[in-house]
Amino acid sequence: MKEALIGAVVYIFGERFNTNDGIHNVHMNQGNIRRYSGDDGVFQDGALLFQFRGAVPGFDKWVGIFLAFASQAVHTSENGGHAHITSRLERPPAW
Repeated sequence: MKEALIGAVVYIFGERFNTNDGIHNVHMNQGNIRRYSGDDGVFQDGALLFQFRGAVPGFDKWVGIFLAFASQAVHTSENGGHAHITSRLERPPAW
């Protein structure tokens, strides 16, 4: 296990902060509730990918983490990433 972690590479997909000291939007960036719908867009979702080099001799192992907020809709428009009206509650469920 220790050897796999030493050779691990982390890929972070998101946006830089304006101050260039970090990354945000490493989550799904579409299907937002109305308040955040200005952030919607297609082909701009974030993610975390981990590449474990040589975890199995001759092969790399990949692990992906794809995050979304509970209030975001999964079914979205291809023309801007907005939630389809029928697939989103205006308020997230109270869990």
